[in-house]
Amino acid sequence: MKIRDHAAQFLIYILHPSTEEGAHLRNELQSVGYQVELFTDEATCMLRYEKSLPHILIFFTQVLKTSLSDLVEKLMASNPDLRWIAATSSPQFEILVQYREYGCEDIVVEDAANLESRLRWSVDRTCEKIYVQLQNEQLHADLLKARQAIGTGPGLPPMTAAHPITETIKSYALTSTPEQALGIYLENCALPGIYLRYIDTTKSFIVQYVSLAADKAQGLGFQADIKNVVEFFDQVRMGQLPPVLQTLCDRNLNWKQVQAYVLDQGGSLEGLLVHPMGNENENSQLHDQFRVFELYLENRTLKERVQRNQFVDPQTDLFNSAYYNGKIKEEMERSRRLQKPLSLVKISIDDFIEIEQSLGENTRDHLVKSLAAKIKASGRVNDINCRTKTNEFTLILPHSSKKGALVRAERLRRALESQSMSEYGVKISLSSGISEFPTLCSSAETLEVTATQALHHIMDKGGNKIAVFKPPETHRPEFPVNEEEA
Repeated sequence: MKIRDHAAQFLIYILHPSTEEGAHLRNELQSVGYQVELFTDEATCMLRYEKSLPHILIFFTQVLKTSLSDLVEKLMASNPDLRWIAATSSPQFEILVQYREYGCEDIVVEDAANLESRLRWSVDRTCEKIYVQLQNEQLHADLLKARQAIGTGPGLPPMTAAHPITETIKSYALTSTPEQALGIYLENCALPGIYLRYIDTTKSFIVQYVSLAADKAQGLGFQADIKNVVEFFDQVRMGQLPPVLQTLCDRNLNWKQVQAYVLDQGGSLEGLLVHPMGNENENSQLHDQFRVFELYLENRTLKERVQRNQFVDPQTDLFNSAYYNGKIKEEMERSRRLQKPLSLVKISIDDFIEIEQSLGENTRDHLVKSLAAKIKASGRVNDINCRTKTNEFTLILPHSSKKGALVRAERLRRALESQSMSEYGVKISLSSGISEFPTLCSSAETLEVTATQALHHIMDKGGNKIAVFKPPETHRPEFPVNEEEA
């Protein structure tokens, strides 16, 4: 496959500190067919990003005004499927590697020889990866790895000669992601199809996966007038499709009449599968094929929930103590390797037992869930938030000094303190204990112990405050720390 033959389907954004050098890179990519837009400041780029989502963002870290974690969080909130390429200095290289699971496709050192050619190669490789995934060319190789078949099971539609359902289920069972299974569905369904992902932040749909017969639709999308998401998808299920969808399919695919299925993973409305209307036999086959695909997704979601529940606190949806005990050691090793600080914040609700005894378990649970929600809402994308005891929340903050941890803890304390529970006649407050490696302690074990000591110290003093552990005079940090690291 020659990705340059399809380059015009891809939109690339460049965030570059230099207009002149950025223009050279833009021209380099435009010369091989890509659609490219250049920005020299982060704010302008993000405004444009919110209006028109690119496939790839190339940014130079030196131009960023916000922290990397904040930028990635904003990008992922608008488009979880964005791929990005970072150009950075050598010391930041290993820090960026940890963002691989958050859309990072490549990291290029800024002073590399032939930087523009290197970035162009990276764009080609990333677009190739996207295109191959969308076009399902990799799926044939996956089918050869079949080692076991699974039966049809109860409740499945009867098999048809043209599309044996057992073989389809077998193919789904071999996939590692829902996206791969979606590719199999589109490759084998009775009629051509497209998948439009729903993006809640912009109330829009974007074509992300297509069958080969619907290649022209790649990258298209539309904005819908949606006041209530649930009602909108219920209307689609009943065959009431928005006119803009019909127009998109008619103009670009010559589908005069279309049918749509709602793709619903675990209660989260993900998007629409759209197909042209066929004859009676084709429509019936398509209906059966979608039901099998839908059943696969439901079973996959249930399995993932079972696996996830081993490491997640069911009441708060934060990680549990089992996950924390392993993760703190892993983050300590990374901190030493990168020579970046690692902070720990221990949080407890003041007078927790008294609140439970006087107001009951329901009020206690409401309070716990409220705090967990505030912890998740106020954190960075790479923070690890855990509930380690009934009344103990532990935040692992990579690349954060004790000063950054103090800011985070105070923000949470004030947020919960302002929460109104006047109907119960109770004032809610938090106590927090903070420690940091390497400035205040020397290992994962002492990080845990010292943060706990700081928490208990401030609770014994009456609570509603934050304590930072004070190390002994003999303590010597393994490496210097920049106190401004958030």
